[in-house]
Amino acid sequence: MTLTLLLACAGDVVAYDSAPEADADTDADADTDTDTDADSDADSDADTDSDADTDAQTATITGTVGVSVDFAEDGQGDVYVALFDADPVWDSANANAVGMDLIEGVDFAGGDVPSYTLEGIVPQSGDYYILAFFDDNGTASIDEPVPDSGDLISFDMSTFGAPKLSVPTATEVSYTVDLNAAMP
Repeated sequence: MTLTLLLACAGDVVAYDSAPEADADTDADADTDTDTDADSDADSDADTDSDADTDAQTATITGTVGVSVDFAEDGQGDVYVALFDADPVWDSANANAVGMDLIEGVDFAGGDVPSYTLEGIVPQSGDYYILAFFDDNGTASIDEPVPDSGDLISFDMSTFGAPKLSVPTATEVSYTVDLNAAMP
């Protein structure tokens, strides 16, 4: 599945391919240990395999999605949440989606408070940017979801960009996403 977010201010499209990748071991380092002593048989070459080694070094972002504006339709639909390494509103050319979650069948009108999870996020000293949208009118394609008129989006009104999120360490981060604007 590919997530595509059309951002209201910039009008740019940013895609995130969430298809699972095969976890092939690409560790190609050769054993250069020539020591034959039984007491000193440690392999001295560095392991550059990043497949399973990074699991313990990543963060998980969890939270809920709330609504602080009126929905245009019936308040029922899917919620898309994506995390970017740069602000996709102001820097769409350099913004890469690093995590995504799709929450299907949300009923905000009935009081649902959906939860999301973004796993495998690499901690960084700078900010991440989180965007979400609610497909209130049911027109977004699951293969390439794009918010359109009336859909609710998360938006930082002070910067006119994506809300910032800090993930400085490999831990669980909790963040409530607020759908606080509607697509014109």
